Amino acid sequence: MELMASASREASSLKEVWTKLIAERESWAEERQELMDSVTEITSELERRDTERHHHNDEHIDSKKKIEKLLLDMSVAIAGISAEKKKVADRDHELGHVRRELVDSQETVIRHHSGT
Repeated sequence: MELMASASREASSLKEVWTKLIAERESWAEERQELMDSVTEITSELERRDTERHHHNDEHIDSKKKIEKLLLDMSVAIAGISAEKKKVADRDHELGHVRRELVDSQETVIRHHSGT
């Protein structure tokens, strides 16, 4: 009888241990699932941020290219303006020379007519 009582106590003890193990296993499984959900959520957020960063980086590169093109266009325009200014200055100089020649010619004609 003592053997039966001891076996019964052992069985009860094992059953308690088994029940605790099952409860712990279920608790760990729930915690593991919560952690997996958190990892999935964080991964999604990181991927979204990475995508946004790449998008912003692409926009930055595009903006930089546009600015470089505008700077080049401005340099070309400034070079064109400088060339036109030089042409105008050369024409002004030539016109000044022609005016002086014209005044000299008029003075010569006037002197020639007054002297005759």
